[in-house]
Formats: sequence, structure tokens, C-alpha cells
Amino acid sequence: MRKFTIIFLLVLVGLGGLLLYRINGKVLAERVSPSGYAIIRVRALQPMPASINGLLGLDETIYRCEYYAYQSWPLTSCQSYSGESFFPNNIRIEWKTESKATVSLDKFVSFECVDGQWRRISP
Repeated sequence: MRKFTIIFLLVLVGLGGLLLYRINGKVLAERVSPSGYAIIRVRALQPMPASINGLLGLDETIYRCEYYAYQSWPLTSCQSYSGESFFPNNIRIEWKTESKATVSLDKFVSFECVDGQWRRISP
């Protein structure tokens, strides 16, 4: 009985860790602004991380471009993209100035962030 309890607890801890990983997503790219204050991250997220498909990573992935005004601050703004069967192999984050950056996902889709405001641009 004791062995079963230990195995059960290990499985629960493992599933809890996997769920936490799926909820937070995976950081695919990150770039700090020239001054070292602002930061942009591109993260892969599962839309339903608590489902079986979400836990296994089988759901469609959402790619979220995140802007943080300061590295220790919470998320300031973001722009998400979801494409069927799309997985970017080349993610490029380029800071043009201290307050303006562009994010490209495989030259397929591009976003521009100016002072935390996102908009889609032509790749």
C-alpha cells in the first residue's frame, strides 16, 4: 500500500509539473532592448493546457509575442498568432529603436511593437 501511495504521489507531481509547463508555455525567442530595460519574448502556448491533447502537446499551438516594459515587470502587452499546422523554424526579433521592434515568424507573419502597441505588418 505504501509503494502505491508513493507512485501515485509521483504521478500527481509529474502531471502537475507538466500542466504548469503547458500553462506557462515555452519561450521560443527572447530579445532585450538596446538599453537593457524592455524585453520581447515569443512564446508557444496550448489553448487548452488542462485537456489530454493540451498535456500531450497535440492541440494547435498559439504563438504569442509579449512585450515587457522592464524585465522584472509583468506582461505589458501581447499579440497572438495561430496558424493551422504552423511551427516557426526561424523567429527573428529586431529592435529598431528603444521603443520600436519587429518580430518575424519564418517570414510568414510579422508584427511591429511601438511603445507596447502591437500591429501586424507585411513580412
